[in-house]
Amino acid sequence: LPKENKLQDPGRFHCDWMQQCFAPFVKNFTRAILNEMPHALIGVCPPAFGKESLEAYPETLHPQCFWAPHFYDGIVLLGKVWTPDFGIAETKPGEKLFNLLPAPPVRPVIGLAQRVESYKEQLRQKCD
Repeated sequence: LPKENKLQDPGRFHCDWMQQCFAPFVKNFTRAILNEMPHALIGVCPPAFGKESLEAYPETLHPQCFWAPHFYDGIVLLGKVWTPDFGIAETKPGEKLFNLLPAPPVRPVIGLAQRVESYKEQLRQKCD
């Protein structure tokens, strides 16, 4: 064993992570989801940090997938279950309450129609 803490073969671990790791994962995960839920709509989120977070998806996504950088549903993240009746949505940067006070970072969203609208708004903000 080498006595120094030095990577002996740096080229061994180099890869195009988005193409060689992430894209195959997305394909396999998409296939597994659609086998169970054929009408699912799947949001694909890139890594939140690192150079990969700035890269585009390297291939064409499945028609039932959409690219959703940094997309969150806080209730699903915390509760691990999606419910059409209640969720939380991020407020817009700089949003004010009564044109006076800074809005809290999240707001409640009640009912399926409002949840869908909150998803659309969040994706618009992320994609602009």
